[in-house]
Amino acid sequence: MHGRRHLSKLDAGADPLAADCDLETALHKAAAQGHAEAVRLLLSRGPAAATAVDKAGRMPAQRATGAAIAAFASRPPPPMSSPSASALATGQPGEQARMGGPS
Repeated sequence: MHGRRHLSKLDAGADPLAADCDLETALHKAAAQGHAEAVRLLLSRGPAAATAVDKAGRMPAQRATGAAIAAFASRPPPPMSSPSASALATGQPGEQARMGGPS
């Protein structure tokens, strides 16, 4: 059900990278709520959202619970050269996320 709701919004032109005031994308929220179908859909429509970092320095995969964990596990990890990828690998926010800009 959640996936279909996101699909209609994406088909209507919604930006999968749009973020709220906490810099959380729809992917952050779907992951945190364990909505695997929505996570897979959002990743297919906006793969760059996988590396979006929220205000707390977390990427969507770090917020995943329940069935959403498996949706991320089936994807290849992001390149390790980016600060966001380092955060995913270590569980710690990258320097860029902590400092609010490039290091």
